[in-house]
Amino acid sequence: LQEEELDLLYSQRQWGAKARMISRATARRFAAAKDLERFDVVMVHRAACLAGPAMVERLVSRRKPLVFDFDDAIYLLDTTAQNRVFGWLKCPGKTASLCRISRHVVTGNDHLADYARRYTRDVTVIPSSIDTDRYAPKPTSPRNGRVVVGWNGSATSQSHLEAFAPILQRSVQYHGVEVRLEPLDDDPSIAQ
Repeated sequence: LQEEELDLLYSQRQWGAKARMISRATARRFAAAKDLERFDVVMVHRAACLAGPAMVERLVSRRKPLVFDFDDAIYLLDTTAQNRVFGWLKCPGKTASLCRISRHVVTGNDHLADYARRYTRDVTVIPSSIDTDRYAPKPTSPRNGRVVVGWNGSATSQSHLEAFAPILQRSVQYHGVEVRLEPLDDDPSIAQ
């Protein structure tokens, strides 16, 4: 999706505009799937289309080897409050279909790999988390007790972050630290 489409996606209501946007984005993906001659392999991260079953990916897999990459439990239905009305379009079964039709599947951890192996044996894990034994943070000067928590998430995954709110609140209350969440995207619907 383009930036203005993402802004619309996470906005309140505007269901008609969202439906038109999803339709246009899906049409662009179908058009792109017709022009595969210059590629040896096609890699799909999460899904080619935001909504619906794996139709575009199925079309691609009939013409080129498909590598499917996912780093979240996208096989579980998870939607924002703003888009709950469209939740049924996310097709949680799509992940299983993508695993079945792909030449190879890449996951971000062993848990996701176990899921993928239910549908294919051709799975590789490339951890999406940083191995702090191999990549240790450099020593820095003290920040006067301030703790900054970086969060790589979207409005859809905000509910998972909210599960840590009591821990963060206790850190502020009992340890005298400042906790500042800095989402890595500019989604205005994410609570600060």
